[in-house]
Amino acid sequence: MDKEEVSENSSKSEKEREKERGKELVQAAKDGDAKRIKKLIQLGVNVDYRAIGEDTTPLGHAARYGHLECAQLLLNNGAQVLAIDDTYFTPIHLAMEKQHWDVVEALVPSSLAVDSRGDDNTSVLHWMAAAGGSAEHIKYLLDEGADADIMDDEGRLAWEWAEEEEPNSAVSQMLKAACATATANTEPATTTTEPKNQTE
Repeated sequence: MDKEEVSENSSKSEKEREKERGKELVQAAKDGDAKRIKKLIQLGVNVDYRAIGEDTTPLGHAARYGHLECAQLLLNNGAQVLAIDDTYFTPIHLAMEKQHWDVVEALVPSSLAVDSRGDDNTSVLHWMAAAGGSAEHIKYLLDEGADADIMDDEGRLAWEWAEEEEPNSAVSQMLKAACATATANTEPATTTTEPKNQTE
């Protein structure tokens, strides 16, 4: 066996090891095995590894299954908070869909994450409203800078989603007020000048 063939076989073996470790990371994220995730990261595995047939990244799986420690560990090691799945959902959408609010709060601090878009151009606020998030959860997102004026593909705002879920709820009223405030803040300011006193 010549040197080129040995090198090629070694390279293939390394690629296979990377693939196996990536699959292990995905499974560890699903299982909530933070200890295993930490060990795999130390071995240099790609934290955003996405195996064939998997609809999301390890962070997406940790978010979906509510594994807070795993999500934080992946985030702290550079996992992409805006990685999308097959339906354009980010990890924060997946966490909200299953009402894992502690994971949502871990993902939100990214200024980009609070306005990340999912399927049908829906925002985090749309999904919070549809998933039955409380007024406290909505306030948290708004305080973190979530934009209440984002419309989905049908031109609907988050407060309209909340209104469909529960008419005149505290959530829909809060979102509606935030939307009105956001709109008002974008309108150009008008100035008035007092008429000068006329002197004879």
